[in-house]
Amino acid sequence: MTTPATTTTTPTPIPSNIPALDLYTFLNLTSDLVDTKYVFKCKLSNEVDGIYITNAWVAGFVKSSRVVRKKVAEGEDETSTLELMISDGCSDLRVVQYKTPYKAEDFEISQYYSFIVRPFMNKPGVGTVTFTQIQASLSSFHKITNYNEVTAHISESIRSFYYMLAPFPSLVIKVIKAYTSNGYGIKENILIEHLQIKPEEDKKISDLKHFIKFLKDNNQLIENENGYTLAEQQS
Repeated sequence: MTTPATTTTTPTPIPSNIPALDLYTFLNLTSDLVDTKYVFKCKLSNEVDGIYITNAWVAGFVKSSRVVRKKVAEGEDETSTLELMISDGCSDLRVVQYKTPYKAEDFEISQYYSFIVRPFMNKPGVGTVTFTQIQASLSSFHKITNYNEVTAHISESIRSFYYMLAPFPSLVIKVIKAYTSNGYGIKENILIEHLQIKPEEDKKISDLKHFIKFLKDNNQLIENENGYTLAEQQS
């Protein structure tokens, strides 16, 4: 009697430079209409200064999948829009991709996928339907075949949530923003001094270094010879 061969799959590497978000946090990003486009920030209140989100790594299973075809104008070719509804068990998120090359049957119902998405909202009065809730624009995806990847996503989303919303990281952002409002950067030793971290407080210094790395990895912090500056202050 022969034993059936077993196959294993290697988890897809964790996306770099992209924060992991659970769907509830994604749906509750703070949106502000700046000029003609929305910007999105992860924050709890006006007192807690979060970080901007341009891309996010989300994971969930597909609840529904369809492709809508329509002509934008007479004489033009039809365009196809992919519309997915995904869930992570706590919240549902609408994911779309305009001019999509995919078909509805490319996504299996109840199958888990990993998605790289961008938050967006329709401007008031634009289009036939104006959504008041944040949607997700699909950048890329892959099917999850090793469920350790789901566990990895949950762990990363907890880490992202802490770094984006905890009181200490929020204070760090406020100090950097206040110090660099004149266009100059802030050195790490000056930042430590303003945060009133004592040399013997190794845990706080370690937390600060990890948070700075998180901000740099997620393109929120720019470092040059003058020190650190928030990316939003450079735009």
